[in-house]
Amino acid sequence: MALPGLDAAVRTLLVGSAPVTEIVGQKVYNLQAPASAALPYLIFYQASGVLPNAQPRDTLNHVFRVEARASSGTGAITLAGAVFDALHEQVLTLSGWTNYWMVVTNETVFIENVDGVQYYRRVHDIRIKASKNS
Repeated sequence: MALPGLDAAVRTLLVGSAPVTEIVGQKVYNLQAPASAALPYLIFYQASGVLPNAQPRDTLNHVFRVEARASSGTGAITLAGAVFDALHEQVLTLSGWTNYWMVVTNETVFIENVDGVQYYRRVHDIRIKASKNS
């Protein structure tokens, strides 16, 4: 079974959202931002995944995590809101698969102090369910 390209599909929705790109431009990174990346930016990655095998056709039930990182609490909230609108109850385009459910299930807030500088993070967990086309 070939799994769909979820990373590319999630990134496509994020960079295709005008409110997201108005804030971060193309600074949407899979797994890790470059050390030189200026705030604000987004990081996204697969946090967990299950292949339930509970139906006659192949299905997946994955969680992606999207981190909005900014230099202020207000900036992180604004960016997280744009991420929510770009992904919650939207549909991913997946070759050979049908995305039938995508919702934000969690939001976590972090403030980090690194070398005397505060960084604000708003993290969304996005549940993605899809089934393979027969």
